[in-house]
Amino acid sequence: MISKKIAGLIAGKKLDILSVEEERVLLAWRQEAETHEEAYQYAIGRAGWYKDLQTAESIDVDGAVDKVLQRILCAESKKIKPRYWWRYAGVAAAVLLVLLSVLWKYNIQEPEIVPGGNKAILTLADGTSLPLSEGQHELVISDELLYGDGSGLQGVAKGGAADEMMEIATPKGGEYTVVLSDKSKIILNAASKLRFPKVFSAKERIVELEGEAYFEVNKALTVTQNPQPFLVKTKQQVVSVLGTQFNVSAYAEDKSTYTTLVEGKVAISAEHRGAKAQELTPGQQAINNGTGAIEVKTVDVFNYTSWTKNQFVFASEPLGSAMQKLARWYDMEYVFEKESLKNERIEGILPRYASLEELLELMKESLNLRFRVSGKQVYIY
Repeated sequence: MISKKIAGLIAGKKLDILSVEEERVLLAWRQEAETHEEAYQYAIGRAGWYKDLQTAESIDVDGAVDKVLQRILCAESKKIKPRYWWRYAGVAAAVLLVLLSVLWKYNIQEPEIVPGGNKAILTLADGTSLPLSEGQHELVISDELLYGDGSGLQGVAKGGAADEMMEIATPKGGEYTVVLSDKSKIILNAASKLRFPKVFSAKERIVELEGEAYFEVNKALTVTQNPQPFLVKTKQQVVSVLGTQFNVSAYAEDKSTYTTLVEGKVAISAEHRGAKAQELTPGQQAINNGTGAIEVKTVDVFNYTSWTKNQFVFASEPLGSAMQKLARWYDMEYVFEKESLKNERIEGILPRYASLEELLELMKESLNLRFRVSGKQVYIY
């Protein structure tokens, strides 16, 4: 439903008493969805306020009037003269009433912040986009495109050229697993994209990644029984593997690309000039910021792969970084009311499928901070 805050802002807009910041908040809400703008225009242009007031039974008119009167009395602007207070207060209360009728007409719901789930879009070589079933979690690439339980995708013809390129993309609040034609398994995290051919060539296997994914690469052999390289290309680097398990985080908004090796062996070649290729052994992580040599360090790999086990692990991580990860999974926005709060450190293991309210309560226990949720926005202060 329309929040009380938005109802109050529209009432204030009708009275022309909004501050610059309140105007900004109202405009942002209007631009969120076409139905929001329709509701706003309907409320602002609605006639017959007093008739509505006379038939209202579900609104505290007196309370609305008192609230608006107090706002008018405290406003710095002197646009409204005292003798007109009651008239304008009645109009404001009527605006609130009309917003209730808008709610019934447009059935607008206040956004709810919930954990992510199995959501992805598959784009075929001809540009056709297919939403994947949220009741499934795995897509298997073969001569046919199948879900993990063996059922087929509707609207997809069998066959097609072997070298056709496909893309699977998860939105914020989504994840999906894809099993490629060579039986390699890739778990795609939220807000990520993976491009790959329907069938790999005989020489090498190449995929392109934006975002984050966990790879379980099958050790395939060429026709001459030589190991067939598997290459993961991101904006800043190429990861070359034979058969191994590793995690790559390469979000566009992050300054660096993180490659964390669980088992096997990988070699990382940076895109920038003069950078030496780095080999990793299990338990090591390569950090590539795109401007110089690749940094290699030993890490607890579970901290970086826990998302595949439905957990968030924060090991003395800056709150700014932690909130960025949560925002991708919960498909929400966040605001630090003090810039310095981004540097607060968070320590702990949080369940990935908990409600946001439960998650914030757990975070409060380890941080001397408070959180306020408004629609899809979380304020930290």
